[in-house]
Amino acid sequence: MAISRQQVPQPVVLDLNTIVKQMQSLFHGVLNPDIEIRSVLGRGLGAIRADPTQVEQVLMNLVINARDAMPGGGKIAVETANVEVDPSQQQLPLCLTPGPYVRLIVSDTGTGIAPEIQAHLFEPFFSTKPAGMGTGLGLSTIFSIVKQMGGAIDVSTKQGKGTVFKVYFPRCPEDLLAGPPRATMTVTGGTETILLVEDTAPLRQLTREMLRSQGYNVLDAGDPDEALRVARECAGPLPLLITDLLLPGYSGSLLAQRLAPIHPEAKVLYTSGYCDNSTSHPGVRGKDYEFLQKPFSRDDLLRAVRTLLEPPRLPARRPSRPVPAPAATPASLA
Repeated sequence: MAISRQQVPQPVVLDLNTIVKQMQSLFHGVLNPDIEIRSVLGRGLGAIRADPTQVEQVLMNLVINARDAMPGGGKIAVETANVEVDPSQQQLPLCLTPGPYVRLIVSDTGTGIAPEIQAHLFEPFFSTKPAGMGTGLGLSTIFSIVKQMGGAIDVSTKQGKGTVFKVYFPRCPEDLLAGPPRATMTVTGGTETILLVEDTAPLRQLTREMLRSQGYNVLDAGDPDEALRVARECAGPLPLLITDLLLPGYSGSLLAQRLAPIHPEAKVLYTSGYCDNSTSHPGVRGKDYEFLQKPFSRDDLLRAVRTLLEPPRLPARRPSRPVPAPAATPASLA
């Protein structure tokens, strides 16, 4: 979606170690219990200039690919380090320009990649997964993001021995780090119950874990009929529905309309990767909704949720003071 919509990246100076730490709970949420994941974070890691959402995409795609390569379980390692690409090296990784880089490594102990497949790894829509299990855009998206940043990806694999992806991000010059720190908005969670409706299973699983990691009680469904059944079985309040605008045989707005008699308190967060604003979609009415464009980051999601669940309060009005009567004008000045 990011490639087809030609989204403009919003790069900032950031710490790759911080992103890896923030995504730890999400990794555990999307991995099978028989897969162990560990992080080895480099000390004194240099900063990179990148769009945080894109870096999260790169990291999550690599971890999910590693998971899918280990149906019987195994180990994943996520490592970061500063590296210097020396022009004297005989083989620079994928023709990188010599200089300082921050390297991200995601390795697994999975099945490895067959030689005849390796040449097609980064081709759009190329996939060895069964229908409905993948679009073939994960690695091509990573390749596009990293190349746009001036970096590169190096892959080493052996059948039956696992795969190692090495991603090289250009390291920021020191003068960029001397500027004022970027202002950040505090992202908070909650304990409210949320109904999540998303027909793409991996995305539904990831979004569910994003919300649960922040304390929310998440009920999820893969289609509108299941969503309405879950809603009827929910005895307590249901303050928020998160739904894609385009669902099998339904629209998200129609689902919201059918949910209203069951849980009239529910506000709606619409998501979509195919239109830029929910107001352009037929049937979207009302003021208790927000719209979130796919692909979105964890922080984007959490901000949108809190905006709906906890709308900003207007400042309390101060009691007006009585206006004193004007002093009587002396007759001599009249």
